[in-house]
Amino acid sequence: MTPRLSELYMAFDSAPTRIVAFLQRLAEEYQLTQPPRVLDAGCGPGRLFHPLQRLHWDVAGMEPHPDFLAAAREIAKESRRLRAHPGGFQDIEDANAFDLVLGINSSFAHLIRPEERADALRRVYRALRPRGVVFLDLPDLPWILSHYQPSRTLSSTLHGREVTLHRRHDVDHRDATFTTMDRYVFEDGTPSVELAHVYGISTPVELRDLLANAGFTRIRRYDSFDSRAPERLGGARILLAAQRPT
Repeated sequence: MTPRLSELYMAFDSAPTRIVAFLQRLAEEYQLTQPPRVLDAGCGPGRLFHPLQRLHWDVAGMEPHPDFLAAAREIAKESRRLRAHPGGFQDIEDANAFDLVLGINSSFAHLIRPEERADALRRVYRALRPRGVVFLDLPDLPWILSHYQPSRTLSSTLHGREVTLHRRHDVDHRDATFTTMDRYVFEDGTPSVELAHVYGISTPVELRDLLANAGFTRIRRYDSFDSRAPERLGGARILLAAQRPT
């Protein structure tokens, strides 16, 4: 039996310990209401649900991929503090509902065109309460392309079976997209599974401008989830936080 995509994704994922510690620092830095009410847009299979629940944070997840959504809903059944709904950034309809909106692990990068990104940030702004914060974690694709190296083959074990992740990249300069194609190959002959991730190529400058145009202030960039203060170092990831003013 072929494993679910959500299981394969989690088999190669790392524990979100650093992410959660960073989010705690971010909530303190921006003096968010405690415990905050959080929207995790593009929550995947709910990888942040358990860690944030242990902090007593109230978390609503949105996920467009049916298999990932099903996995997130299974976790959400365990607590009244957790919910999972279909959709992504462009489906946000809430107003004055959240203290923190998250786009972790490149979910915001799936918005291909600048106008889609602008619309999403306007929706996020409306969904936040005054003094609420948006936090985006996505690849700095211009930096990655200028320092490009092919991906390494990775191996893991799932349900006692060896599985290898083969990853390749395609760049469409005309449409400004970067596609990651993941192919999961099983040592026991189980049919391989493929999953494509298509990202829009954007820059830190563009994202800062979009945040400012949406009305956000106190825009800060961080170099990694280990950052203790805002930085401007640059690298393979763009980590941006911004606040809706009062």
